[in-house]
Amino acid sequence: NTGIRVMIPLDEKIDPELVSALKDAEPVMTEHCSVKELQAFMQTVIKKRRKPFHRQGLTIFDDTVDSDDDFPSVKIRIYSPDYSDNLPVLIWMGGGGFICGDVYVADKFCGEMALSANCIVVSVDYRLAPKHPYPAALDDCYKVLSWLLTGPAKLKVDISRLAVGGMSAGACLAAALSLRARDNGLNVICYQMLVIPVLDDRHKTPSSFSIVDARVWNRNISLKAWRAYLADVKDNVPTYASPAR
Repeated sequence: NTGIRVMIPLDEKIDPELVSALKDAEPVMTEHCSVKELQAFMQTVIKKRRKPFHRQGLTIFDDTVDSDDDFPSVKIRIYSPDYSDNLPVLIWMGGGGFICGDVYVADKFCGEMALSANCIVVSVDYRLAPKHPYPAALDDCYKVLSWLLTGPAKLKVDISRLAVGGMSAGACLAAALSLRARDNGLNVICYQMLVIPVLDDRHKTPSSFSIVDARVWNRNISLKAWRAYLADVKDNVPTYASPAR
């Protein structure tokens, strides 16, 4: 029943160990906080949590997919296991609610995945709302996919084993990228990994109403972030923006 309004305090719903970790947490935002204020706060938190990641047997380097007439250049971060050629490749989109985050936040996650799965991970530093609303982020991801299909000399990958994945808002982009590639006749994606995916802008599920604690990403923040992401959508929300549709 999408009309259910459940307002159970967060502390009653989660593991006691996590409750203790939240006791000293400050609210993520106030009720009347603007998206730009929220973005600035979240980016500050993210930078504080950022830690350099190094692991033997793994090369990490930054690169750029050059601009063309349609899209600007896209920054990428590549994680490549040493001494291996013709590896599978994963295009990764990090999280951040469409409004914050960067490729460095996912350093440890992407690096460990490259080693454990013996694949090359290409993490996309896509553009963020509200400055760059939909479809800017998706365009960036699609450009990286198209670039990989040209067989860049610097990456010796097996395109027949190409996967996409993402976390949170990044999972939305991964799902949207899969749909767009399919619709454009690029039947190249063999696997899709969606971690805590953000797929629906409508906010009608019970869980959407129940998470209201100001110390975590909640309904109020989610609504603001989605509105920023869909700022240029005037009529019906396209499925590439909200894949649950």
